[in-house]
This record gives sequence, C-alpha cells and structure tokens, in this order.
Amino acid sequence: MRLQSLLLQAHESLPFLGTYTPWYILVPLLTLLVRILLFAFQVRSQANAARMAIIQPRMLAGMEKVKAAKAQGDVQAQQIAMVEVQTLMKENNVNPIRGLAFPLAQGAVFMSMFFALKGLAGAEIVSLTQEGFGWVKDLTAPDPYWALPITSTALTMATLEFGMDQSATTQTPNMAKMKVLFRVLLIVCLPFVAGFPAILLMYWTVNNFISLLQSQFLKIPRVRAFFGIPTVPAKPLLGQPGYIQEPGFAEAFRNVQVGVSQSLSDARAKADADAQKAMDNSIRELEVVEPEPVEPIVAKKQGPLAAAVEEVVEKKMERPKSVPRGKRGTAEEEKRRQLQSGRPNRR
Repeated sequence: MRLQSLLLQAHESLPFLGTYTPWYILVPLLTLLVRILLFAFQVRSQANAARMAIIQPRMLAGMEKVKAAKAQGDVQAQQIAMVEVQTLMKENNVNPIRGLAFPLAQGAVFMSMFFALKGLAGAEIVSLTQEGFGWVKDLTAPDPYWALPITSTALTMATLEFGMDQSATTQTPNMAKMKVLFRVLLIVCLPFVAGFPAILLMYWTVNNFISLLQSQFLKIPRVRAFFGIPTVPAKPLLGQPGYIQEPGFAEAFRNVQVGVSQSLSDARAKADADAQKAMDNSIRELEVVEPEPVEPIVAKKQGPLAAAVEEVVEKKMERPKSVPRGKRGTAEEEKRRQLQSGRPNRR
C-alpha cells in the first residue's frame, strides 16, 4: 500500500520536478532509476563471480581433499582441508554468498513493483484507463495484440541466454538442463502472461531491456577494468589439458556452506577484535589517582585570652539543670524568702 501511495504521489507531482507525469512515462522512468540503484550490486556480484571462476580449479582441488579425508574418517585432515579452502577464498576476496546479493535484491524489487502495479490496475483509477500509449490506451486492460507479452518474454529469454557472464559464472552439469526448462516455461506461460494488465507488462518489458543492456555493458573490457572486474581465462574443454569437471548442484551447495562458515568466522573474529580493542581503551582511560598526603592536625597552644573566651563559651553552651516537678514549688518559695530577707523593711 505504501508503494502504491508513492506511485500515485509521483504521478501527481514528480519529485524534484513538481510536474504531472503520465503513467506511460512514469513507469519506465522509475524502472530506469531502480535499475541504476541496483547497478552497484550487479557490479559487485559479477566481480565476485569472476574471482571465484579464477580460483575455481584450486577450490575444486581443495574440496576433493575434503571429500577424501571424510571418506577415510580423518577428521583432522578434513578440518585442515576446509581451512585451506576458506583461506583461499579469503585471500582472493571471494564469498559465494555475495553472488546471491544481486539476485535477491533484484527479485525483491521486482516482486514489490509487480504487486504494487497489479494493485493499482485493479483499483479502478481513471488516469490509468486514459494515459496509455500507441495501441494500448487502457493500461489496466491486457494488450489486445499480445505485443507486450511477446516482447517481455523474448527479452527475458535473451537475458537468460546472453545476459549471464558465461566466462565468470560457475557452470554445473545441470545448468544446460535448467536453461532448457526455463525456455519451455517461458513459452508455456505466455498465454497466462498475456492476461496481465498492460502497465505490468510495460514495466516487465522495460526492466528486462535495461537489464540486458547493463549485462552487455559490463562485458566490455574497458568497463570491466574500470570497475575492477577481473578477466577470466578461457576454461579448458573436455579432453584438453587442465580440464576439471564442473561441480554438481550438491557440491556447489557445499561450496556455499563453506562461504557461510567463512563469513561467520570472520564476523566472530571481528567482534572479538572490537571487544578486545574497547577493553584496552577502557583500561588506558583508567588512571590510578594517588591520594594527596593529609597533614596531621596538631593541637596549637592557646594563649590566656583565647582560653578565657573558650571557657565562657563552654559555660553558655551548658544546658541548665532541670528541676523535678514535685520540688518546683519549694524552690520558688525558698528563693522568695531569700529575696525578702535581703530587702530592708521600708515600712
């Protein structure tokens, strides 16, 4: 719902321009913007795949050591071989998990846009029914001539065939079968895709077209050198010297597990180093403060005047003794008699 609200707001007033933008311009423009934002993930993914393809023979040899040690039941040798593979990937800045970042980000964006545009098409928005293009006047209705479904399907197939970097991608024996399966699915699903709203197929077509252009752009040697994507040497074919059989799906998954283990160990080591550094800084900040020497208080000799003043103060500070209640009357009468006896009789 929030993405749909953003799309409606951009349709009414495009950010930084503040102008009304028709849907047939807005959707391709936003698609281009999203593909530019995802381009950095694509570059990192291809660079990681290229480095992995370069060290693939050494990785496969290390995994063979792991399997041999496991078959012999030698746990120590198995751990040593695993450490060697992890060290190899760390030295070459390779991690199988990084190759999943771009597909996951691309899939998340595609699904978000898919459901957002499909929801807008079913919301009976008047502008969507009037701001079409060419032969498609109503963007909420399917393409009557199947031009958009066929184009989007063809671009998806072209991206599958030519978009992947064949030299850098780690191939498996099942890769060719998977490609055949994808081709069949794309053709079989064409009638189903033709029933989608035109605005959804327009987004799909533009997205596939930009994706194909970006993948071909990253195959240019100067572009690869600029982005730091290494060039992968040609792989020996079957029967040639240096040929190594590509790993199957299970072994490729095992390599991913090694990458996960490496990432966890690196994160744990970094956390331990950060904690040790923080502890060292705290210890440095703590300073031992020595207490200042306190001079002993020595009683000073008092003069006669000071002693007399102190004696008077002490007497004034003394509280008068209290007289018991039963003897108060007797004491007052005695005082009265003394006063009378001391006065002369004036009569």
